[in-house]
Amino acid sequence: MTTDGAIDRGIARQLQRRRSLLDRGVRAIGWKAAFGAPAAQERLGLDGPLLGFMTEETVLSNGATVDVSDWTQPLVEPELAVWLSADLEGQVSENDVLAAIGPIGPAIEVADPASEDVEEALAESGFHRGVVLGEARAGLDIRRLAAEVVVDGSVHTIGDVEEVTGSITAVIAHLCRHLARHEERLSAGEVIICGAMMPAISFVPGTIFEYRLADLTNLAPLSLTASG
Repeated sequence: MTTDGAIDRGIARQLQRRRSLLDRGVRAIGWKAAFGAPAAQERLGLDGPLLGFMTEETVLSNGATVDVSDWTQPLVEPELAVWLSADLEGQVSENDVLAAIGPIGPAIEVADPASEDVEEALAESGFHRGVVLGEARAGLDIRRLAAEVVVDGSVHTIGDVEEVTGSITAVIAHLCRHLARHEERLSAGEVIICGAMMPAISFVPGTIFEYRLADLTNLAPLSLTASG
């Protein structure tokens, strides 16, 4: 079982790195959930997802090509992006989270997990390497979302986004509790990407990855291509 000590040490290292970036003038944009799948949590002895931060430096444009030639284990994941309309701090409930949710939209994350050591994973923000953020819309029900992913022409239909991520409101509440132990909070205007909604896809050179939320079919899908 992973200890709270390992989690707190990892988060402390992560937040120190975040503060260093902010001190250099880098703009923070939000946070991410990592290792959210039940199998991964059981394997690592976790009671919820791990935490990571995101800045403007890792935002990718839709349709970008990502050079993964020097990555260890490049992975790509379809995720749900949630923008907050109010601050969340401390031991929040799922109802508190629901009330603070603003627009939602699709996101693609690329990661390069070099280890399953929990402290290292936290220190490295869940090995986050990049994110594509799609257009967000208000008024969508996060509890009844479907999605479609196309990998090299092969279509994968996701009937319920929360089947793998678990309750989105529970995920966000868990991240908030992580931060509360370090006197940090989730702030209005930040975006949270809430974990992979299907098993991560190997993002080897030549992989073409497309994704759309079913409720946003009138918008162009998000896409990334791996090179190297």
